[in-house]
Amino acid sequence: MPEKVAAKVLHKGADYLLAVKDNQPKLMQAFEQAFPMNELISFEGDAYVTDEKNRGRQ
Repeated sequence: MPEKVAAKVLHKGADYLLAVKDNQPKLMQAFEQAFPMNELISFEGDAYVTDEKNRGRQ
């Protein structure tokens, strides 16, 4: 389903950001193939990090 959402957003010419979690193994595998984390972790460019607290969770 996330790929359908992404396709609709791209069709409209907009940008998007989707969360990928370990409990979605097929999506996580596809993401890892497209964006190898070992390459991204050592990236020396701009970065953006969020820290969210909600309902006692962080």
